[in-house]
Amino acid sequence: LTDLQEIKLEVREFKGNIHVAKHAEFSLDGTARQIDVNGVGLHSGKEMKISLRDLDFNALHIKEIVLNNLQLPQGSGSLKVTDKLSYTLEDDSMGIYYFKGDVDITEGSSDAFVLEGEARGISANGDVLSLNLR
Repeated sequence: LTDLQEIKLEVREFKGNIHVAKHAEFSLDGTARQIDVNGVGLHSGKEMKISLRDLDFNALHIKEIVLNNLQLPQGSGSLKVTDKLSYTLEDDSMGIYYFKGDVDITEGSSDAFVLEGEARGISANGDVLSLNLR
């Protein structure tokens, strides 16, 4: 894989830790039921250990993830809660106590970080307003 400019990596039924760094790098450490690299599947019928460190990426799409106590650093963007609430984040930090859904991270995009799913407990803290939804 070292000679390839780009690969498509699919990890299915992953359990473990994921770390996404500010400069389009991610690491993961845990177990998975199946791993596909450029369409070639690796699976053993049971959980396999997987550990990847500091991989560069252009786009990262994670489907059906469950996150507990997600803390996001200061940033700007928008927070939309159903069709009832829309809040503009301006260098605000944000916390989500429970999230289940999809995560899309696209380097260089105007929508660089998108969470879409169900959340329980959201807090946003900035200079102007502190918001707590439970």
